[in-house]
Amino acid sequence: MAGSGPRFGPRQGSATTQSPLGCGPRGSGHRLRVRGRSIRKAWIKSISSGAGCGSTPGTRALSSYLGSPIGWRWCGSGGRSRRRRCWPASSTRKTHRLIERGQACRSFWEGTRPPVSNRCAGIRFGTDGWRGIIADDCTVETVRCVGRAYAEFLYEQGLDRRPRVVLGFDRRFASDLFAEALADELSLAGVDVLMCRQPVPTPVVSFVITQFGADGGLVVTASHNPPRYNGVKIKTAAGASAPPELCRALEERIARSQPGPKAPARGNITDVRPLDAYLERLERVAPVAAIRAAGFTVIADPLYGTTAGLLPQLLNGDLTKCVEINAVHNPLFPGISGPEPVEQNLGKLQRAVVDGRATLGLAFDGDGDRLG
Repeated sequence: MAGSGPRFGPRQGSATTQSPLGCGPRGSGHRLRVRGRSIRKAWIKSISSGAGCGSTPGTRALSSYLGSPIGWRWCGSGGRSRRRRCWPASSTRKTHRLIERGQACRSFWEGTRPPVSNRCAGIRFGTDGWRGIIADDCTVETVRCVGRAYAEFLYEQGLDRRPRVVLGFDRRFASDLFAEALADELSLAGVDVLMCRQPVPTPVVSFVITQFGADGGLVVTASHNPPRYNGVKIKTAAGASAPPELCRALEERIARSQPGPKAPARGNITDVRPLDAYLERLERVAPVAAIRAAGFTVIADPLYGTTAGLLPQLLNGDLTKCVEINAVHNPLFPGISGPEPVEQNLGKLQRAVVDGRATLGLAFDGDGDRLG
């Protein structure tokens, strides 16, 4: 394998016409997915306007998502009681976000962009990027603001060609939806996008950046934070974390960002599937063959994150045995406070190492760039 190049490459093609939100054209009857349940856009509209009744499938699914029942109840007392639709107080904001998602779908298929709101002006970048609560701070609208500002920043660097950006996402709730929205916004701005079409660890995005000579990368992830969070990490052309000056520059552009005219030509969105090439690269830079032949027993805990399946694929095949726990795709991260490899989240791994008399136990954070 030494000296051989990566086996993957871009699948070239014209700019994608797929909706950035994973929804069909207006009137197609496509369903929005909420925790495995289907809610037609028409149902959301009828629920928000007070039409229908609490027994409809859409109301039941939305009630489950909001965590409180929605429907007709008898409110009041005595002779003044009457039948009213009772909404849980905490549900209003979430409901508006679901409706906003449907409006964004329509705006895409009608050829317009979602409006910019004041929420975008409050975006602040911390370590590596920005994160917020899903359906509150982190919405399709705010994610598009980040993509628009990043495209503006790249064009101001004086490149002699169209900018090229690598885009990845993790296994959190709605990460794939946000990634599609980002890809569409970058493409509208004339940026070529190399889109990872499966959840990948953040280091894989850095790997693809260097392999293709891209100008940077974006990863939809909230790293180790609790499940209600999501966000966007930014990578430089070297695959490194964004420096503070880049974060400040993006904040300034986001604060004044407005939907502008589309670029003369949309950027191409090219699919890449880099995991096999990434593992081949690891075999060349690490003594993987020696580890496979050593006869170790390794317990891997991806903490429901993007490294699930990778370590067994890398280490199994000889005398060494690698077994995973917490590898299913579950964005609620059951049993842990968040996908962070700290002691309070590693009780199951500790027990597995002791019970299995393992040589080693390894835990990764949600986007695979930390090891514990």
